[in-house]
Amino acid sequence: MTALRGLVALAALLAATSAAQGVELPRESAVPGGVKLLRLEADGDVAPRVEADGHRALVVRDGAGWVAVVGIPLSTPVGDMQVEVYGPSGVHPVEFTVTDKRYVTQSLKVAPGQVNLSARDLARANREHAVLDRALGHWSVAPPEILRWSQPVGPRRPHSVGRTSGAVQMEHASV
Repeated sequence: MTALRGLVALAALLAATSAAQGVELPRESAVPGGVKLLRLEADGDVAPRVEADGHRALVVRDGAGWVAVVGIPLSTPVGDMQVEVYGPSGVHPVEFTVTDKRYVTQSLKVAPGQVNLSARDLARANREHAVLDRALGHWSVAPPEILRWSQPVGPRRPHSVGRTSGAVQMEHASV
């Protein structure tokens, strides 16, 4: 559920591109953890509302039509997924197929003390989770004025840690 909210938030971040005539849509990949682009059969100036698993999906204008950007949670099983499209003529279910994807994984052996949160950290995480859920559950009809973030200026520089024998010792020599 939280993964879906995260994907919905990511889709909302893409809303700024909708202010332009043409929309730069994300690459479609209907897999767990991916994005499905649904071209909607809707005309007019008012975007239809699309919900996936009870959460609103981003709908942007693309040319003369509307496109729903539906985030697919990592926990979604392979198979059919359904969204509801709310328009002037009522609610219409739209189905699409989620296909399998094998992500590259890495296994680490970590001491239990590094994995399990202390009681204090767990309480803090629960408080922050509630705040994030409220923020991700908020929906604004108007897209933000700007969405594209500028890239950092200049090359990335490693941080110096100290000096040894008059030479600067670098934190990450490979950077």
